[in-house]
Amino acid sequence: MEVKNKILNVAYKLFLKLGIRGVTMDDIAKEIGISKKTIYQFFEDKDSIVVGVIQNHLIEETNYMKQIQLNAHNPIDEYLKGIEQMMKEVKNINPSMINDLRKFHPKAWDIFKFYRDTIFLETINSNLKRGIEEGFYRKEIKIEFLARFQVSIFELSINTEHFPQEHFNQLDVALEILDHFMHGILTENGKIIYQQHKSNIYEKK
Repeated sequence: MEVKNKILNVAYKLFLKLGIRGVTMDDIAKEIGISKKTIYQFFEDKDSIVVGVIQNHLIEETNYMKQIQLNAHNPIDEYLKGIEQMMKEVKNINPSMINDLRKFHPKAWDIFKFYRDTIFLETINSNLKRGIEEGFYRKEIKIEFLARFQVSIFELSINTEHFPQEHFNQLDVALEILDHFMHGILTENGKIIYQQHKSNIYEKK
């Protein structure tokens, strides 16, 4: 299991850096210092490695979000801690990784979509409902629509067709969109708290 986990961890780092298509089985073997034959003892092919990488990563993300929900002082605090985690993702990810996943690894993409459309979506739904109940978000906001919109922001921010890398920094794009999103849903009290704390997160970019 130790070797298998090492393969997945190294593959994930290479995928983030180079995109999935840019990484070969030889690259993974060389980075770890093992033979390609050893990798095939644990994984049938590259696609099965991609599936394992995505499953591991989403489990980690789910556990992290649960901890945020448990420890957040209020929904804005929860939201900003989620932004901090998203910043780490956008900083490190090669924009081609999501496109490679969608085009060439349908099984892994289906796993990603399921997570996005269930766990991630429900987390945002829960945050929006809590924000309304506690008076931080406007009570008239359309929760289901806004939750789905927020889910799409991550993919939108790293879409190089809409935001070419030579003109836009993907992290800046994501933070700008999310800042507009928050200003659209906050009450006056919510805006005060958001402004007080957002600089602590945004300055880390």
